[in-house]
Amino acid sequence: MAEQMIRVRLKPGQVNAFKSWVAQRQAYRAEFRAALAELGVTYEMLALEELKDGTWLLFYIEAEDLKAASEALKASQHPYFIDFKAWISLAWETDSLKLHPVLFSSHTE
Repeated sequence: MAEQMIRVRLKPGQVNAFKSWVAQRQAYRAEFRAALAELGVTYEMLALEELKDGTWLLFYIEAEDLKAASEALKASQHPYFIDFKAWISLAWETDSLKLHPVLFSSHTE
C-alpha cells in the first residue's frame, strides 16, 4: 500500500464553492467509493487549514499503486473524476502544491 499527503492553497473566492462541492459528494458516497476503487484508491481524506496566507487543502490518499491511480485518474471519463479535474483547475493554486511524506498512518476496519 502506498500513501501521500498533498497540501495546496485554494484560490481566494473559491473556498466556499469548493466546500459546497465536497459536501454534495456525501450524497453519492457509495458511488464515489466504487469509482475510487476502480482507480485502486483505498482511502481518501480531505481537510482544510485556515492560515493568514489563505486556506489550504490537505489531501491524503492511499492506493495500491499511487502512480497507477494517478494515471487512471487522468484517463478516467467517469463523471465524478471529470468534475474533480475541473475543480482542480478552478479552485487549486497548483503552483503552491507540495507533497508531504506520511510518517505514520493506521486504519482499523
